[in-house]
Amino acid sequence: FTNYFFCVSSEDTTFARMIGFKDSQKILYVGNGINNSLFYPPKKDSKKISKEYFGLNQKSVIIGFVARLVEEKGVFELLNAFEELINDYKNIQLMICGSKLKSDRGKNLDNLIKSFQKKYPQKLIWTGHLDQTFKAYKAMDIFCLPSWREGLPMTVLEAMMSGLPVVASNIRGNREAVIDKKTGFLFTPKDVNSLKEKLELLIINEKTRNKMGDYGYKVAKEKFNEKNTIKKEIELINKIVRCEV
Repeated sequence: FTNYFFCVSSEDTTFARMIGFKDSQKILYVGNGINNSLFYPPKKDSKKISKEYFGLNQKSVIIGFVARLVEEKGVFELLNAFEELINDYKNIQLMICGSKLKSDRGKNLDNLIKSFQKKYPQKLIWTGHLDQTFKAYKAMDIFCLPSWREGLPMTVLEAMMSGLPVVASNIRGNREAVIDKKTGFLFTPKDVNSLKEKLELLIINEKTRNKMGDYGYKVAKEKFNEKNTIKKEIELINKIVRCEV
């Protein structure tokens, strides 16, 4: 019964047209957008306050993760990679933000995270569900999303708008947002060693983190600004109403 589809991912748009999901002229790409008045790179003082608020070590490199706590978000891979990195880098902490929704299927990962937290009490900070995630991004130095599948993930766009370098699995959606080796790194999905290697490159090099984060912010402002996305949607709706599409 749907007449038109608005897609947030260009890859999804191309695929839907290719398989004839609907008349190609009625499958429209709109993209995704982030509110840059909420998400933006923090100043040093603000970052310091945010780290203190979440109980993080000021001298630690913070690897952040914001997502629903389900297997397909790559939680197992992230914890395994982080555990290996702890052996070589004492100045890192992992910040996990999220919980499992009632509508989510699959096993509950709470016990896994609690067990890891008990084993490494000073290394893993778990905030649970956060309504105001922009506060969390201000405390991070690296953002990581090791998902198995995505559309065009808001969290990656939020992280980029917050001036963070992003390490993400090389899947649709992620690769549409992250420019490999420029705004962060893409790694082989479900591959712990590949994930570890990419995180390590950013852990050891603050200059690279800052350079990639700055460029990611520039890309996010140009390509993923909420105002532009809304404007595009309104223009398309008006064309549809006028029967121009």
